[in-house]
Amino acid sequence: MTYAELQGRTAIVTGAAAGIGKALTEAFVEQGIRVAALDIDHAGVMALQESHGKDAVFGLKADVSDPASCQEQVAKAVSHLGGLDILVNNAALDHPLLRHENFLCSPHMAWHSDEAERDLKRSAAEEVLRVLSGEAPKYQVNRF
Repeated sequence: MTYAELQGRTAIVTGAAAGIGKALTEAFVEQGIRVAALDIDHAGVMALQESHGKDAVFGLKADVSDPASCQEQVAKAVSHLGGLDILVNNAALDHPLLRHENFLCSPHMAWHSDEAERDLKRSAAEEVLRVLSGEAPKYQVNRF
């Protein structure tokens, strides 16, 4: 699906080097959104930039646990993009409570396949695009 109203917008996506962040970045580029891709994995965001071109994806190394790093890289991103319309805070902090061994998995949650992972990334990206276009209601995704 194409969302013409998103064409020409600008975005920052944190955690963009892999997973849902990478899927969002690629979905945004497909919609004509120019993206600053931020991640602690510099090689990963530079691969995105190389793949799509610096005008479509501007790769920057940023550590979301370091406020000074974030401020510096966001300033570079806004300068390069000429403004900012969309911010997706997707990056996760490495915290002991977030490590796999601290989670209990029920049988219905303890499955994984490459196809399931692709479907999750695709549906997450599509839902974000629907919200940005006004097609779906805006809501806070993370509620704790």
